[in-house]
Amino acid sequence: MKTNQEIIDIDLPAASKKIVLELLKKDATCQKIIGTDFYKVNLNNKSYNFYRDFTPAISYMWGIVLSRKYLWLEMLKNASIKAAEKLPKNYQKLRIFITNNYYYNALLVENVTLEGNGHDNLTTIIKNENLKRINSNDHLSVPIKIQSHRSNLYRIVKKGKKVLIGGNYDYTNVTFAINRSIVGIAKKIIDTFPGLEYICFEFFTNDYKKSNSPYSVGNILISPGVNIFAQVVKNKHSKVASKLVVENMLSRR
Repeated sequence: MKTNQEIIDIDLPAASKKIVLELLKKDATCQKIIGTDFYKVNLNNKSYNFYRDFTPAISYMWGIVLSRKYLWLEMLKNASIKAAEKLPKNYQKLRIFITNNYYYNALLVENVTLEGNGHDNLTTIIKNENLKRINSNDHLSVPIKIQSHRSNLYRIVKKGKKVLIGGNYDYTNVTFAINRSIVGIAKKIIDTFPGLEYICFEFFTNDYKKSNSPYSVGNILISPGVNIFAQVVKNKHSKVASKLVVENMLSRR
């Protein structure tokens, strides 16, 4: 059995680790299953399983996509919500998290580009950038995943040249900047799934600050993912997202 202090140092995805720490504050116990990467958290006669790389039932850094897309697309369209439509030109991408009692947050999602210095290859540039991100106090600064199939990993990048690092994203909290019409759409989406306590979804629009800007909903996710690091708000009242998720977990029968 691990002690609570030892558990703080375990190797879990950042979002899952945040949930574990919140549970430990409530006097939960945590045990690593010998010979595996699984951790079991016990609290009030309930057990919650966490896995080092992927936790199906608990928040994961990038979120877990809701399966059977054809079904939930039909549900959204029946609720007059635009989904999986042709994307507007020069669109902005958001990740919006909302609970069934309408606490929400919104992150602007942007592609990661790194600049060459004329003497390092792309692998070294990514590793140096990751050192900054890992040591940052900004939890929205997500470490870059290196795609092993890239053909240019060991080529020197010219000074000033910007390289797109596909499959990686930077996040900016825009919760207080999004237009109220987007909040209205978010409420309609969570209302479309009455069995869920919270939901996260991709939202594409021309301008998230303008009212009724053309939009399309992308993937629906059944976990907050990286949004867990941004506070949720409702009528100018705010809560810590991770605490709200834990409250919902503990309220389940």
